[in-house]
Amino acid sequence: MLANPEIAIAYSDVQWFGSRFERDVMDSIVGTAQQRVFRHIERIGYEPLRGLMRASYLPLGEAIPISENQSCQEEFVFLAEMIARGAFHRVTNTMYFKRGHLQNTYSRWFSWSDSRRRLGWLNMGLGFLRVARQVYPESEWLRRLVVAIIDRLTIFRPGRGFF
Repeated sequence: MLANPEIAIAYSDVQWFGSRFERDVMDSIVGTAQQRVFRHIERIGYEPLRGLMRASYLPLGEAIPISENQSCQEEFVFLAEMIARGAFHRVTNTMYFKRGHLQNTYSRWFSWSDSRRRLGWLNMGLGFLRVARQVYPESEWLRRLVVAIIDRLTIFRPGRGFF
């Protein structure tokens, strides 16, 4: 991160163990702020949460608000705010080990009611829109991002998480 001051987060692949055994990989996200936010919304990757974050790029105020839904999906809005400020850089020569267990928020998400998960999903979309309005002042970019948010929230596509 010292070599490149434009990096907001440096992170590695995540190797799960415990109740699940798989490796999650997310490529670096670089480019203009508009390109980075667009790509993050399309991908919605959690891997940067397990990385080193540049303190000067952290959002002001409560980064991930605490809610009755255990801040459901708010971490992805936090990452949208971070990527609007700087790139996400994947470090390939290291690994983050994450234990999967039935009590973590990720596992509990699947036991929640559809209405509770839908509320989290919609709030995430509204958070993305809030970030987009800051990053995309031009109406054409903003229109493209609104379409991308709607697509992301409503259309299943292989290779990306969906509710």
